[in-house]
Amino acid sequence: MSKFFWLKLKKDFFKRHDLMNLRSMENGLIYEAIFIHLMAEAIDHDGFLRYSEKKPYTARTLAPLATTDEKTMEKALEAFTDLELIEIGEDGTIYVPLSMSNMGSDTSWAEKKRQYRDKSRTSEGQKEDMSSNCPRNVLEEEGQKKDMSDKRLEYRDKRLENRDKIEDSENNKLFSSSSSEEEWKPKKDDVFSYALENHLTCVSVFWDYYQARNWMIKDSPIRDWRSLLQVWEKNSKGKAKANVSVMENEYTKEHIRQKEIESLKDLDDLLAD
Repeated sequence: MSKFFWLKLKKDFFKRHDLMNLRSMENGLIYEAIFIHLMAEAIDHDGFLRYSEKKPYTARTLAPLATTDEKTMEKALEAFTDLELIEIGEDGTIYVPLSMSNMGSDTSWAEKKRQYRDKSRTSEGQKEDMSSNCPRNVLEEEGQKKDMSDKRLEYRDKRLENRDKIEDSENNKLFSSSSSEEEWKPKKDDVFSYALENHLTCVSVFWDYYQARNWMIKDSPIRDWRSLLQVWEKNSKGKAKANVSVMENEYTKEHIRQKEIESLKDLDDLLAD
């Protein structure tokens, strides 16, 4: 039973320090190519290289294997020995350790089994195409299964479509809220101009406080900063430090009351119509 061998070089194989040192030499890339030739030649000989039982390899007999000349091969063998990429025994036998650690192998029987499996898969595929030779009841059962599968796919598509609509709606809400964010945030010139016109003295503290809080009270945006500024001015008069939470609560209560008044007005208009 024959056996096949091949080199399995890892991703970082050429990052080895010995090979990097080899490439740094003059003609280093040529030496590296020669070394790979020696590895490939040694994998089916358990890592050993020998011309024959009676005669070892020399630079002259090795040169044709790597398609190079004898002088280049001599220098390459010297470099391999210095970097311990090869070992040369007393009888001249060359041992290439990396050829064994990077070797893959397979038997001819394993190759035949793979070919048989590939052929079997091809045959199974051809049988599936020959549906016209199947009994009628089998075809009907397959048709029912296909119908059920189509219904499941249709239901899944509708569910995905509804989910996409919901996500689009949520995204639109987020977009509208983010775009309106710039509308309810006041500009500094507007705030200070309003304070100047109404003789409000707490404007600087008011601006710094809510600018640092992104013009939010808890998790809600400030929709009417003018009313809130008036509350600040009213509560800060005659006090060294105003109670911010009290002012915000008064502001919130005032807005709730305004909303109730607006609702009653809308109801009166509806009844009048």
